Amino acid sequence: MREWASGVARTGLRGLASGLGQMPIQVLVRDLERQGVEIGRLRALEVFGSTGDRVTRHYAERVATLDVWEIDGRLEPALRRNLPRARIAIVDSFEEVRRTDRRYDLVVVDNPVWPVEHFPLFPHLFRLLSDDAVLVMDVIPSADAFTTRRYPELFDAEHLENRRAFYGTDHPEDIPLARLARHYGEMAAEEGYAVWWQRSVRRREIERGLPRPVTIHMLALGMWRR
Repeated sequence: MREWASGVARTGLRGLASGLGQMPIQVLVRDLERQGVEIGRLRALEVFGSTGDRVTRHYAERVATLDVWEIDGRLEPALRRNLPRARIAIVDSFEEVRRTDRRYDLVVVDNPVWPVEHFPLFPHLFRLLSDDAVLVMDVIPSADAFTTRRYPELFDAEHLENRRAFYGTDHPEDIPLARLARHYGEMAAEEGYAVWWQRSVRRREIERGLPRPVTIHMLALGMWRR
């Protein structure tokens, strides 16, 4: 009963935040519009679809087209229910990113926080981007007590080693957000892209009926091919 009530509370508060336009992806989309980006013309890809309820449905109706990748076929009915306009593909995203020949103007990577985050997607993800594109992904500068409690596997030995290798740091448990953004900008430059805009929004999780910030940020990078 307690778990059911907690789930209802999370869904209700998420719906309220969505209605008020305060979900992180909604904040980022508004900021893009202020930069002159026509959201309704974007071809979008959600790399890790899950059920589509957490992130994707909050921008799905705004974009021109939407592709969604998800590895778990059991989630397909929920995806189709939550995202009726989307083109759903039940695939391994880490493999599909190497195979597809499609190009996108908006790529959203709401990745798992452990153990590899989105690291195996790079640098292959850049070949999916159009000449003027926006990449949105979850990044984790550090982990406070609340975040660690919400995600118990976060920053275990395997996760830290993956972060050490990907970010090239001796302190994988504590990487300033500015350095994380710079790292992706440097990878983009190696693939011929320049970053013209960046923005981050801190995510929240529900505890005891109230939203609390976690040390996970949704980082957005606007890029154009040089």
